[in-house]
Amino acid sequence: MGCVGVQSGESAKYCSASQSVSVHRVVWGRSGARRAREPIARCKRADNAGVIEQEARSSEGHQSNHPNHDTDCSGPKRDVASYAQLRHPTRREWLASSASVVAAALLQDAPADAAIIDAREASDASAAPLLDSSNAGQLVVADVSNVASESRLGQAAGAAFSRPKMGLVPANLGNRQKQLDRAWAAVNRCCTDLDKYQALMLLRDTESDVFLALAAEHAQDVLPILYTPTVAQACTHWSELLRRSPGLYISLDDQGRVPAVVNSWPEKDIRIAVLTDGERILGLGDIGANGMGIPVGKSTVYAIAAGIDPRQVLPVGLDTGCDVDEVRDAPFYAGLPRRRARGPEYDELVAETVAALRERYGPALLIHWEDFSSRNSYRLLQRFRDQGVPTFNDDIESTAAAVVAAVLGAARLQSVPPLAQQHFVFVGAGQANIGSARLLTRALVAEGLSQEEARSRMWLYDSKGLVYRGRKEGGLTPQKLEFARSEEEGRRLGGEAQFGVEAVGATCLVGAAARRGTFTRDALQALTRAVERRAGKGSRPIVLVTPPSQTTA
Repeated sequence: MGCVGVQSGESAKYCSASQSVSVHRVVWGRSGARRAREPIARCKRADNAGVIEQEARSSEGHQSNHPNHDTDCSGPKRDVASYAQLRHPTRREWLASSASVVAAALLQDAPADAAIIDAREASDASAAPLLDSSNAGQLVVADVSNVASESRLGQAAGAAFSRPKMGLVPANLGNRQKQLDRAWAAVNRCCTDLDKYQALMLLRDTESDVFLALAAEHAQDVLPILYTPTVAQACTHWSELLRRSPGLYISLDDQGRVPAVVNSWPEKDIRIAVLTDGERILGLGDIGANGMGIPVGKSTVYAIAAGIDPRQVLPVGLDTGCDVDEVRDAPFYAGLPRRRARGPEYDELVAETVAALRERYGPALLIHWEDFSSRNSYRLLQRFRDQGVPTFNDDIESTAAAVVAAVLGAARLQSVPPLAQQHFVFVGAGQANIGSARLLTRALVAEGLSQEEARSRMWLYDSKGLVYRGRKEGGLTPQKLEFARSEEEGRRLGGEAQFGVEAVGATCLVGAAARRGTFTRDALQALTRAVERRAGKGSRPIVLVTPPSQTTA
């Protein structure tokens, strides 16, 4: 549901593995893809009285002559000015950014007196109270309109890039800032976000130093293009956009020789491998090999938000087939033309891949699982963690770290009940909310509650209503059963309106159901009444939701 690669501030003490914080659940715009196989991609847009036409020549097969584009990353060759003075954010900065990234301002049907609070300020323990007593009774809503863009890339303003060999560029190419301005102007001449995505990816392939500095300087504008929401369009048309491999493709056809495939990757110093099998990509579902756009995008987020050298992040697409006929039978589909493998065939490829990656890059390599379906995500995470592999699942654990950070930040505000007094209703019972419920349970235990009491503070609702044992409709997975209410509670509260927030005395409402307008005015007013009855007049609830613009598939 951002920033990736490090634990999130205070919430880190509740996390068992290296957590990351990321943004998920997006809105898909119109497609408008251009086929990158064609030598020239044309982009036209109306510009007052005329039409500007931009030609971007494909770099397929082109090898950059830039001195920094060597394949050996083991030595101290990071002389790019925008990269040399990078520093990692502090824990407080990560706590602030995670609260900003995942918890979004609820603007759909919010009460007129709702207090929109920037969660980055709320997470600062030293910050003065943002609201005085005259604001008592207002709703606390975390605001992510200012998505974190405080990356430390590009701090050396005015420094020049390394100049290529004489004769390969014009005499007046300009200093660093002029090059960045020129590149940004070229990106903005594109007429659609997908065109901008292709232009930025071409820049990344050919002039990585310019790309990194540009992404750092315009992070708020670039991240929505290189990741959500535009990456969804790129994934939809991924097989049409192929130029050269942005990551490592490993398919069922490679079984038995995966180590040779891994050894074909030119970089020798990989610290993080981002793996996906393309089965549950954002709101698109199963798109097979087209899902490679997600780990590629996440590697860019690692660079921009976490300051990790992109050459040390390896996107890996596991091609185990695709069950969607429309995707698999598309004329340009580049993945295996077969239905998905299940059982031992699937597990053996995953195990061979992880073993080959660790064999080449060492046991400290971090395995990042991205957009796997529920049937595989939990068991793969647990299996390899039990084997001592440094690993985490972005959808389950990273979202949870950011949710806990946002709750801790909001709880510091005036009139908001402290963490130990919070009761949670989750709308949606998928990987994100179950992971959040688990981590919030651990946080409550750390506050002195028993495991049983902490778990009793979690109420989950899925598409069939309240999750409870003995429910006749809608099967319960082992993960849902972990937080399922008793059958008696289900009969008594299962039919309650507004997700039962008033009946259960909820103080915090967490939404990850991918449905616009789920939290109506009536639901928010019921939540406000519930928190006032539990914590006193003037107490305010916490609402954490995915932004409306990111919940429509």
